[in-house]
Amino acid sequence: MNAGPGPNPSCPARLHVMVGPTGYGLHDRLSHAAHVTVHPPAERGSVRALLRGHPAAPQDIALVDGRFGDVLAVGHGELLEAVDAGWRVWGLGSMGAIRAAELHTLGVIGYGQVFRHLSDTMAPDDEVAVLHGPAPRYRPVTEALVDLRALLAHWTGEGLLSPERQAELLAELARRWFGDRSLAEVIALARRMLGSAAADTLRAALPPPAQYRIKSRDLATFLQEEPWRQPRPSSSGNSVDSPSSTSPSHLAVS
Repeated sequence: MNAGPGPNPSCPARLHVMVGPTGYGLHDRLSHAAHVTVHPPAERGSVRALLRGHPAAPQDIALVDGRFGDVLAVGHGELLEAVDAGWRVWGLGSMGAIRAAELHTLGVIGYGQVFRHLSDTMAPDDEVAVLHGPAPRYRPVTEALVDLRALLAHWTGEGLLSPERQAELLAELARRWFGDRSLAEVIALARRMLGSAAADTLRAALPPPAQYRIKSRDLATFLQEEPWRQPRPSSSGNSVDSPSSTSPSHLAVS
């Protein structure tokens, strides 16, 4: 691919974030971040439209969430077109982590725990999928499996689940349609598999969503670290080391 025209050093770093339910609870941080423009979740053609609307100088894109099912998902080709035109494309959180895991050898920059997990394990796409409410809040209705992995690992770390029971619960959740993965269903499943007393203990020990929702934590860390403001390297890397870019074995709440 061609390097494309470089950014204008006299212009401030500009980031375009395509985000939906992963940004739930982060509205203030997104809306008040300097030189950050928030866009709806990406779909096929969203990135091409962004490039057409900003032809003068390459900027940065953070692909976080994307639609699928009712529309065509954001395409690999349009992301590579952005890279080829000199844009820096970051993939994290949800659909962005999927596309970065698929395209990190071709210039899309993966960021965060979820990207690392998908890249290392080749987990299926439904690992990050959720049902959610309408714009502009995109309130999650279900939980992503990658986030439930972190929740189960937290309970195990607290001594509330054995590793064997953790694996059994996770396997059962993985077999389900992503739209059936809710906290209520996790507790109901625990009640059937572990008994009422154990399920009540787990429910009482639920941490706040901001702790176990790894997808959103990756986005929060991305906004805090602001890697898009860093000078561009002479050669494209395929991932960024950060506190959130740990191995999948460490998917857990802190």
